Amino acid sequence: MATLSLSNQRQVAKLQRVVNYYSIPNLDAPTHLSDLLTAILDENVVQLTMTTVTAGFQIFDLLYRHGIWFFSGINLDNNAWGIYRCDTIKAFQTSEQPARYTWKQLAQRQRSYDHHHHNIRYKCALTPLGREHVQKNNYPNMHSTHQNDQDYLIGGYNQDELAYMVDYLLGLGRNVRIIYPEALKTAYLQELQQIQDFY
Repeated sequence: MATLSLSNQRQVAKLQRVVNYYSIPNLDAPTHLSDLLTAILDENVVQLTMTTVTAGFQIFDLLYRHGIWFFSGINLDNNAWGIYRCDTIKAFQTSEQPARYTWKQLAQRQRSYDHHHHNIRYKCALTPLGREHVQKNNYPNMHSTHQNDQDYLIGGYNQDELAYMVDYLLGLGRNVRIIYPEALKTAYLQELQQIQDFY
């Protein structure tokens, strides 16, 4: 960084704020990844046609997880924050519409979304191996903690993420035990029963 010009240092710092990278091979390369990155850095409004929606967006950041690129930002047509798969983008166009939000305002909006959207609290006991798995593969809505010689996974999820949460916990195998909520435990056990019935 010290060898870069001041403007290049700012550009690199900005890139580090908006690109999150987790190392797994890319499954389906999105066709508009560089366009999305440019829109973030230039704070442009973009018009996106995706599998389920066509709308104007102001994009906050990019996230790469398990071989899939995602972006988060505001759908300007309904003013709703969301996280979207980049590979669902069918058409991309930069809009002449001025940015409605600064990057700092978008960052505040994301923090608010994370706090309010993940409104169902959960707690799970972990084995030491479960703790290691969680540390290697976790999400912003979860973290591990150690209390009284026991490791725990705690956080929050939204009701529309229940199936995804169950799938995540199934990936921990016998290294996790759900303490609460009861609805998560029930959904988890139902999924285990369906797996057993499959055999």
